Amino acid sequence: MQSGASSSFAYNWLAACSSSTANTPPTVANPVSPQSATVNIGYTLSLANVFTDAETPNALVLSVTGLPAGLNFVAPSTISGTPSMSGVSNVTVTATDPGSLSASTSFTITVSPAAGTPPPPTGAFSITSVQTISCEVLSAGQRRLTFNPRYAGLNGSPVSFSVVNELLPTTNPGPYTLDLYTDNSVVTLQAVQSGISSSFAYNWLAVCSSTTANTPPTVANPVSPQSATVGVAYTLSLANVFTDAETPNQLTLAVSSLPAGLSFTAPSTISGTPSMSGVSNVTVTATDPGSLSASTSFSITVNPAGGTPPPTGTFSITGVTTVNCGVISSGVRSVTFTPRYAGVDGSPVSFSVVNELLPTTNPGPYTLRLYTDNPTITLSAVQSGVSSSFAYNWLAACAPGAPGARVSGEPVSGLQLQVLGNPVRQVLEVAVTGATGSSLNLTLTDGQGRIVGQQAVEKATASERVEFRVHHLPSGVLILRANTSTQSQTVKVIKAE
Repeated sequence: MQSGASSSFAYNWLAACSSSTANTPPTVANPVSPQSATVNIGYTLSLANVFTDAETPNALVLSVTGLPAGLNFVAPSTISGTPSMSGVSNVTVTATDPGSLSASTSFTITVSPAAGTPPPPTGAFSITSVQTISCEVLSAGQRRLTFNPRYAGLNGSPVSFSVVNELLPTTNPGPYTLDLYTDNSVVTLQAVQSGISSSFAYNWLAVCSSTTANTPPTVANPVSPQSATVGVAYTLSLANVFTDAETPNQLTLAVSSLPAGLSFTAPSTISGTPSMSGVSNVTVTATDPGSLSASTSFSITVNPAGGTPPPTGTFSITGVTTVNCGVISSGVRSVTFTPRYAGVDGSPVSFSVVNELLPTTNPGPYTLRLYTDNPTITLSAVQSGVSSSFAYNWLAACAPGAPGARVSGEPVSGLQLQVLGNPVRQVLEVAVTGATGSSLNLTLTDGQGRIVGQQAVEKATASERVEFRVHHLPSGVLILRANTSTQSQTVKVIKAE
């Protein structure tokens, strides 16, 4: 302001920075040579100097996949442990910079049997391989496996077959069926004939992943535009909207952005009595047991009571519905809310929050991480060139006893995970409480059970904040698991494009 005259200017600083300070991905400075280890002998490998980066060489975050059984990655840069099974593993190391650009390199670790282990039998009875017959997806982390072991040196005597920790000894000839979890990708088969025993490490998950590709659901019957009326009961079945090639009867539906007064009841029904007129763009998502998903959208136009036409007044934000208030710390909250509008004409609404959220046409609800010393934020919305703003005192709405507020995250005992923003796109940020003084391990897996990220905290504080960079992962469901020596918690995270 100068001499009573004021002026404002919208400064897109991010675009300016992006054009003038281009980030480049990390590069492999020192590839890892093939490694050797031995069963039951401690092993350590440092990855500290494998990668470099032109802009941020000391801020790279490493992740490791494909390690042999018994070895683990300990952040920031160490592989260590005691191998428990012989074999050759192809290990991949990925480095990600603060700008979410990444690079990877791979190497082999050959784990030799413990000293004194006799060589495999030659000509004598042995398990030589496995015939995988079928792999059925039961859930994101479980499969039903049917298989037959193959033998050499059979002499006609009965064979006693077993699977360590999974199947007791039996002389039934097979095939055998097991329900297995994807975090136990290798099982040990054992067989005995005429006093001669043989064992075989069967990587069933690798075989299943290559032979039983899961496909996502598809939209069989798109939902046509819907109409409802304030104060009049409404019901819609979504039972036949989706289908799936592998598991058509095991799809799980989720619905977002319903008009006020309507709710989704599993497995497939929208029902309720609308309480506010307007147009809502509703999204329905179907997820199969393998965590692949598909979505479709449709509109529900809620007319005012009495059959009058939809509002034709000026577009405006009339209020806010506070969905959830999560306590992150004494001065920080995670607030989820939905703005309420009047004068909606069916055109897209561009919504933003000054200094907190860039303009978006996503229908909400929206989640922000806010500080208690900023109790009031300014909401802004634009439709068909008409703009409106609203001062939202979120802190008062989140106060205990406030109408419509649902406060969560109060200090509780036990291990707790809170994902700060779900779905996620670039970075998965999670707050962990209830692990004070314990070692804390977090593992992120994809829908196929593959580990896509690991973090470890040697001694956790009362509230730990952990980040996983997920920009390079495809959309779908991720499973985040936290473990201490006595507790375990798992949450499902939606990775969006």
